Amino acid sequence: MRQGIFLKLAKKNKIIIFFILFALVSGLIVFNQANREPSLNLYTVGFGDIKQALSFTGKIKPGEEVDLSFEISGRVENVLQKTGDGVEVNQILATLDSSSALAELEKVKATLKSEEARLEELKRGSRLEEIEVYIAKVNAAKVNVDEARKSLVDKIHDAYTKSDDAIYNQVDQLFTDPKSQTPRLNIVPIDSQLKGDLESFRIVIGFALKSWNDSLINLSSSSDLDVFSLKAKENLDLLRNFLDKIALGVNAMTVGSGFSQTTIDGYKSGVSGARVNINLAISNLSASEEKFKVSLASLLLAGRELELAKSGISQEEIRAQEARGLQAKAGVSSAEVELSKTIIRSPISGIISQQSISVGEIATANKTIFTMISSSGFEIEANVTEIDIAKIEIGNVARVTLDAYGSDVEFIVKIFSIDPAETVIEGVSTYKTKFVFENKDDRIKSGMTANIEMELDLRQSVLIIPQRLIEQNGDARIVTVYEFGKIQQREVRLGQRGSDGSIEILEGLKAGDKIVLP
Repeated sequence: MRQGIFLKLAKKNKIIIFFILFALVSGLIVFNQANREPSLNLYTVGFGDIKQALSFTGKIKPGEEVDLSFEISGRVENVLQKTGDGVEVNQILATLDSSSALAELEKVKATLKSEEARLEELKRGSRLEEIEVYIAKVNAAKVNVDEARKSLVDKIHDAYTKSDDAIYNQVDQLFTDPKSQTPRLNIVPIDSQLKGDLESFRIVIGFALKSWNDSLINLSSSSDLDVFSLKAKENLDLLRNFLDKIALGVNAMTVGSGFSQTTIDGYKSGVSGARVNINLAISNLSASEEKFKVSLASLLLAGRELELAKSGISQEEIRAQEARGLQAKAGVSSAEVELSKTIIRSPISGIISQQSISVGEIATANKTIFTMISSSGFEIEANVTEIDIAKIEIGNVARVTLDAYGSDVEFIVKIFSIDPAETVIEGVSTYKTKFVFENKDDRIKSGMTANIEMELDLRQSVLIIPQRLIEQNGDARIVTVYEFGKIQQREVRLGQRGSDGSIEILEGLKAGDKIVLP
């Protein structure tokens, strides 16, 4: 009986164990199904390198000759290479006399130092000793103004004196009753119209000289010199025109007209001397007037500098001085460029095939002085689109692979020339660009296809994703991410774009994030 009881209990335990196992398996299945990711194609965000590069395709061809010339004209000072010489990149071939360019460079360098020193002085502020110097400058400027003012007064008086002599002592000998209201010109032969004009002109000159002389009674160093100077210049211009017309009549006189040669020569000499004196008076008056204006400006500047020294320097003035310093630096750069124009340097490694200048000769701008051929013997010619042409310049280095040797064999080239004129290919504007090899290599053959890659920027170990995963929503850039079992959109900030289709992520994602593939 006990044995039967035990059999019943064993059978019952097996059933219980079976149901327990069934419940556990069912629970695991439900749990796994609840936590299993939906069937999505996902991209995992990670770090990588992003490279921006340009790619061109070109053909290898035999190297062409290169003509070199000076950018400016000048006397040749040195010829350092001759026909048949081998030269390296940037090697000097010839130079012009650069004394003027060097002097200008030293001048602008001195200006730069002066502006920099002035800036430091402004930042430091003025000392008592410096203020005393500015006071001395003001006093000296006042003395210069007084001297210039007196000189201008003297020149105005001198202008009248020369005018008086020119008319009354030189020209009036040609007239009868020159100071009357009916002066008569005694020059024959003479055009009747010119004779009438000169007789009328003499009356005007008489009134002008009298009015001028009367006004000079009130002229002194304290007068408004601008008014007196203007009146003097107007009268001098009037006299100069009159004398020019008189000269026409005198120069037409002949011995047969009733005058001796001696008399005619005397008239000509008198008129010529009068014209010289009037022109000299005009020149002296203009120079003295300019000197007076400069002295006034110098006094104004000295006074302003004294005020600044006493009141201190504002930030605006410091910024203005900084700007003058930058302008001086630009002047130095410009002078250095002008100096470089007196030098011919070799743009490539090569051989001089022709040289056509000697020391002492005058070289003409843009006239061929040297002809060179590349030592590498070959070059690559490629057509670069207008979109990419702004990203490259002469001297840029690039890597090249040749179809004949595969992508594992690389050669180094650099841009030698870029045509300024466009070449239209299938409706697209391109610019013919030539590359030269850095080193000679016997494996390079004419006609080979060259694949050129020029690296513009490389960023390493940055967060990147494929550009195709970026969506645009207005001004925002969006990616679709899968996180915690949910699909959601997230805005990102973009960085560098790679040539391989990748793009840098600056904000919005982190390594390990999963992006839903479209």
